[in-house]
Amino acid sequence: MLTSHEPRPHRPQRSRRQIVRFVLALALLSVPAFAFDNVRAAQTMVQRAAHAYEEADYARAVELYSNAFRTDPVPAYLYGQARAEQLSGRVDIAIEHFRAFVELPRADPKQVLKAKEILAEIQRAALDKRVVDAETAARTGDYLLAAQVWQDVVKQAPSRVELLFRAGVALQQAGDLSGAMVQFEAYLAKAEANAPDRRQAQLRRDAIVARSQPQTRTPPPASDEPKSSAPDAGKPSGVQETQQGNGRTWLGWSLLGGGLAVGLGGLGVYLATKGNVDTYNADTVPGADGKVTTISFATAEARAGSIRTREGLALGLGIAGVACASVGVWILATDVHKTKTALRWVPGPTLAGAGVSWTF
Repeated sequence: MLTSHEPRPHRPQRSRRQIVRFVLALALLSVPAFAFDNVRAAQTMVQRAAHAYEEADYARAVELYSNAFRTDPVPAYLYGQARAEQLSGRVDIAIEHFRAFVELPRADPKQVLKAKEILAEIQRAALDKRVVDAETAARTGDYLLAAQVWQDVVKQAPSRVELLFRAGVALQQAGDLSGAMVQFEAYLAKAEANAPDRRQAQLRRDAIVARSQPQTRTPPPASDEPKSSAPDAGKPSGVQETQQGNGRTWLGWSLLGGGLAVGLGGLGVYLATKGNVDTYNADTVPGADGKVTTISFATAEARAGSIRTREGLALGLGIAGVACASVGVWILATDVHKTKTALRWVPGPTLAGAGVSWTF
């Protein structure tokens, strides 16, 4: 038995190096467990994302796929995220994620091919929208903007050659003939021989070329016969040459003639009705006893109604005739200045033979 005065036996202490080795061993053993947990968690989130995708809850699917990819960067998770973003309307960010997915080294080749097809489809839809926007700009008169947009679309999609022709037409409408010429030439160089707009492009290009060239006129041959300064006695003088009447002139004469005819018809109805009125007044004169004995009351009422109807008809025809004739006279009067219709002083062999004529 040891007393309190005797020294205790020495116990070997663990070295610090052994403790460090023990901690590192525990850490290395725990790594597979943590990795396994991340994989399981990501798979659980992907299952929930797929369910949300099927339920068309694309915003929730985007969130779950994104968390799963951050937890375990499997390329298929990024593809699912981009697909859900596309269907939710977030096209711009979906394009970025599709492009990132295509660049991943462990991506599934089938999904890579599908992602490239989706990217091409998105690009076509975006270009189609720009083409529609350019058409709207052209309809509102912003031809320069429309032409610029169509040129940009062709740069991104060189197969859409027809937009070069449309850009040339827009520039031509905007007055930029040199720019229009460039676009027409580019279209003719790239378009197929049977392209529907090829003929129009050639005609427009040729018209611009003809317009840009200086116009030279050949002077008329000089006549050896001297011109007489005396006016020809049989040729009208002091008047301005007139042009032939156009459609407005014929319309004015038609309205004038029709109005006169209708007005005369109304006058005829009125005169005929006036005779009936005189007869009616004579038949309805009361006798000495104050009674009308010539015709019955019913007959008098019927004749009075007929007279009122014909009087109304005569009045309507007269008003319509006057209106038509007035419009015709107005058209002819205003057309005098447009067609250069004028009065002519036509001299004759003698002063008594002179006269005035109205040429139209």
